[in-house]
Amino acid sequence: MRLVLNSLLASIWLFGAGFLRGVRIDRVFVYYTRDLKIMTFSCMVLNGAVFLGSITLLNWTIKPIFASLLSTTLPASTATATLRIFDGLFAIFWILPAYVLSYFVSCMWYGEIAERTAFAAQKEAQQRLVNATKMVAPTPSRLLQVRQTDAATASFGRVYRAFFLLIHFCVAMILEKLPLLYIGPCLRFIMFSTLYAFLCFDYKWDLHGVPLEHRTQHVENYWAYFSGFGALMVFVATQLPYFTGSAVGLVVYPLVIIAAADGNPKEAYVKVRQRYQQRGQEVKFPRLPLFTPTVLVTNFCLEILQHWSGSPKKTAAKVKVRN
Repeated sequence: MRLVLNSLLASIWLFGAGFLRGVRIDRVFVYYTRDLKIMTFSCMVLNGAVFLGSITLLNWTIKPIFASLLSTTLPASTATATLRIFDGLFAIFWILPAYVLSYFVSCMWYGEIAERTAFAAQKEAQQRLVNATKMVAPTPSRLLQVRQTDAATASFGRVYRAFFLLIHFCVAMILEKLPLLYIGPCLRFIMFSTLYAFLCFDYKWDLHGVPLEHRTQHVENYWAYFSGFGALMVFVATQLPYFTGSAVGLVVYPLVIIAAADGNPKEAYVKVRQRYQQRGQEVKFPRLPLFTPTVLVTNFCLEILQHWSGSPKKTAAKVKVRN
């Protein structure tokens, strides 16, 4: 019983450690070179002005004016129906295009922001090592080794990742409907928060050539830290309307990518374990298979798609389920 209680308290502490890492925007400024600052600021302005600005203009200016005009010229029932049609047309022809534009333009910047941040983070770590050991610092070209993949493997990896994210979202929504008190919503929240953290850390892992299989296993092993890292943004997104929550997420996402650059869940787990060992106590951190259902369904769907299309199997890009 003592072991269970200690493990539970340690998991809560690790959740808090991940949460603090995710919200410590002050660490962002450590890596701010001039180019990175301009790129991050441009990305935030684009999402804030184009996407979030469009939503604000619609909800606080255009819609109230239009509703006031309708209420004075049409019966109440007709005015309400017309306003709903107006909302739908605005969502389709203004908000949705603004969302797509912001998303795709931002995606081109996210990878560059992550690469520059990872380079700066490694350079800082190397400098600390030099100061501690008086060794000669390596040349900048040796700091960051980016894996180069062929076009076919890269394309298949992007297709797999798209299927993976979509199916994970669907699995989380299904788990929310479990007829067990609070368990379904809690599982959904953990799956979404770890997925958000996964997306933030994914840029760094991709630069270092970490296979997708190892990435998912890493999140499952250190799920408490990752769920804390993504908790705030998931909570904000679920409390706001869809497009508004998406806009807020896009605005702060480059800052969270930078915050994830020096996030180290393994180090946090080791510190907690050592703290309990110094007291003569033991803790265990069981792996939580958050991505296992997603991996199984994704592999199954891609096998069917490959069989139907007659394309050769690329088993190397698939994720294996860890036993």
